[in-house]
Amino acid sequence: MLLVFRTAFGMFWVPVSFEQFQNHPEDTAFFSRVFRLVSAFVFFLCMFVLLAKDLIVLILGEQYRAAAGVMPFLLFGPAMYILSEITTVGIYFRKKTYWHLVIFFAAAAVNIACNYLLIPPLGAKGAAVASCVSYVIFFTSRTLVSRSMYRVDYDLGQTYAAIALFASLSSYLTFSPYSPLHPLLVLVVTALLLVLYRDTTALMLSDGKEIWNGIRARYWPS
Repeated sequence: MLLVFRTAFGMFWVPVSFEQFQNHPEDTAFFSRVFRLVSAFVFFLCMFVLLAKDLIVLILGEQYRAAAGVMPFLLFGPAMYILSEITTVGIYFRKKTYWHLVIFFAAAAVNIACNYLLIPPLGAKGAAVASCVSYVIFFTSRTLVSRSMYRVDYDLGQTYAAIALFASLSSYLTFSPYSPLHPLLVLVVTALLLVLYRDTTALMLSDGKEIWNGIRARYWPS
């Protein structure tokens, strides 16, 4: 589900971001607003996937039970990539694309080191944690380098608070035996995210209503 959204968003975001920069290069608030909306949506989507993961196992079969066990940390990959696609715009705008290669190799080195340290004692769970760490480093690196070229206020404190909540939840779900309390804990973290993103959630609902009204007026005029 996240991978589908990642592909669709990437196809939409690249031309929109370049058009916005060409027409209004000083309007950085646009990028900040999009980032807040998408980050809230991505984290809520992750919570939905975690709630549905046991149902997914029932649909796909018991052979996917092991994958479901490490799914929480694996969600960091597409989630961090989607967010970094927004924050990395400065690298594209300033035509410093060689930074993508530098960041890729830095994140790959972190991944290799974490795999070396974590796979022997933890197995597949260690690999999932290594993937999570490397993708957070990937997101952070793209964001910092891009902001040095094109200054945008992304409210990263809010984002890293959400990452910390998600990482704490993922650790518990991955390393503790399954319990009926797991879905309840996911709902508690979802509630905390709603509080953290309360302004953004209201904005998301408002924008969603405007988009729906536009679609209805175009295709189902009264």
